[in-house]
Formats: sequence, structure tokens, C-alpha cells
Amino acid sequence: MQAATVSPGFALRPYQIDLLGRWDRSKSRRALVVLPTGGGKTNVAVAAIAKVVTDGGVAIVVAHRRELIHQVRERLKDAGLDMASLGVADPTSPVQLWGPVGLRNHLRREKIKNVRLVVIDEAHRSVAGSYTEIIKAFPRARIMGLTATPVRLDNRGLGGVYEEIIEGPDAEELIDQGHMSRARIFVPDVFPDVKNVKRSGSDFNRESLAKVVSRRTIVGNIVKEWKKHCEGMKTIAFAVNIRHANIIARKFRVAGVSTEAVLSETAKEKRDELVDRFKRGDLTVLVNCDLFVEGFAVPEARCAILARPTKSLTVHLQQCGRVHRPGPITPIIQNHSDNKRTLGAPWT
Repeated sequence: MQAATVSPGFALRPYQIDLLGRWDRSKSRRALVVLPTGGGKTNVAVAAIAKVVTDGGVAIVVAHRRELIHQVRERLKDAGLDMASLGVADPTSPVQLWGPVGLRNHLRREKIKNVRLVVIDEAHRSVAGSYTEIIKAFPRARIMGLTATPVRLDNRGLGGVYEEIIEGPDAEELIDQGHMSRARIFVPDVFPDVKNVKRSGSDFNRESLAKVVSRRTIVGNIVKEWKKHCEGMKTIAFAVNIRHANIIARKFRVAGVSTEAVLSETAKEKRDELVDRFKRGDLTVLVNCDLFVEGFAVPEARCAILARPTKSLTVHLQQCGRVHRPGPITPIIQNHSDNKRTLGAPWT
């Protein structure tokens, strides 16, 4: 197994150094590291990984979407880890990047030796069966869970997985320190009426909700308000389901705005192409359904359109967090879901 080369110049912010130090000194084998979206959780994990591989150990990162795996891989490269040491689903690499199902299935066939650290991205998902099976497979490794939102809509606690929560500064503190931007929130005068929408578990039923939010007046108002407040800004829109996402994208294109919908059914290569076009500025608006709620890091994105009403504080904070990273333009959140009234502003 080849050793990893780590850049000695990889720098953390003071609060990240403090957070990493508290995690390092903790006697808990399984600890949850909490920072707001945009606070740099991945950088904290990269520093922990660097220490492990420098000492000759193996580190594993588990993320549930390929976009998250790709972003972690790029961050590790930025930190100076030798490309030869980064393996996507490669059990021979010192730093291994896996999806939870792929890793679980591999571990059912054979063990991975010398694992000293397992990092679980979006760790509020850790109660799922695949994650718990992975954690049990590494009884001697330290487990670092990363999340901005240590709460679940189904009220299943994380205490059965993690022994300790190690919290960094909250969003308000990071805004005051200049590490996050405070968004302006625009509230339109037209909201979807959700009082008769069916429930699925603790949230809205997607199909029932989509019928309400897809009405012409609602979708048309999204484009009208965007042109008034956000025209020209890189924008991520959050839709209820695939049909709703396509309706929003089509309405923007009719208005002359370069827009695409990125969906679970979009081929992987096409998905990567659309995200790259968005980052380059060839696309102004990306509409998605669930794909970019967690971990999608495009600092240039300055507008978030909340077109999906939800009862989940986690979903609400994750959506808003896509545009809270600092930049030259004040970010804007278009609250077409009424989530601000029901769940609060994202920094409270």
C-alpha cells in the first residue's frame, strides 16, 4: 500500500483548529463534529485524515452521493494528498472514498485492514442500516461524523451511534467573523396553500405537494421574483419532485434564462457536465430535487430558490446553506415555500 503525501502548508481557520483539537483529545471513539453549512467541516476531516495517513494508517470517507464523494476527493487533492493515494471504492488505498452501500457490500466479502479513521459525511444519516453495519465493522477505528444539522425529521436520535457531540461556532458567529454571508430573504406575496396536502411520515407527501406547488401562478411568480431580485446571479432552485423541477426549469428557459434540471434520473456523466457548466457560468439556474440539499459546494452560487415546502428543519437549513458561503455579492434566498415563517431564518 502506497503512503500518502500531505502538504504541510494545509491551513485551517482558528475555530477549525480548536474543533479538531477537541476531537483529537476526546476519549470518545465515535464523535459527531457539528459546524454550519459552509463552516468547513470537510477541511477539519481532511486534517484528521492527513494525520492518519502520515502515521501509516488507512482512512475511509463515506458519503451517500457521488457529488459528495467527488467534492471530498477534490478537497483532499487541494490539501496536497498524493493522487496515487486517493481511491474511490479502492480497498488498497490509504485514503478510500466509498458510498455506504458499496462499502457495506465490500465488507461483507472481505475486511479492510489497518483502518484507523472512518469519516461519515452528512452524519445525520448514520442511523441507517448500511452505516451502522459499517461502524460495527471497524471496532478499533475512530469514527468522525460530520453534519450541520444533528437532527432528523423522524425523531430518531443519533445518541445510539455517537458518544459525544463536538460543536464549533454557530452560523451567527461565523457570519460575524466573516466566514459566512448573511443572506437577504425575499418573501413573495403568493404562497402555495399546503393546509390540505397529505402527509408522509412527518413531512409532506411529495405527490400531493407537487400538485399544489406546480400551479401556474406559483411557478410563474418564482421567475418573476427572480428577475426582480436575482437576475444574472448563479441560482440553485429546490423542487418537490422530478415533474416540478422540469416545470420550473422550462418556465425559466421560456423567460430566456439558461437553465437545466439536474435529477436522480439524469445520467452521471450528464449530471457532471451540467454542474461543470454551472460552475463555469454557462448555466445561470440549476433546478434539482434532493440532489443538492446536502454538501453541494459551489461558492459562486448566490441565490437559493426555496420552492419545496417542508416540515424538516434539516432540509430547510441545508437548502439555505448552499448560498451562505462568503462572496462579493450578498446572497439572496427566495422563500417561495413559506419555510422561513414555519421554520425560521437559517441563521437562528
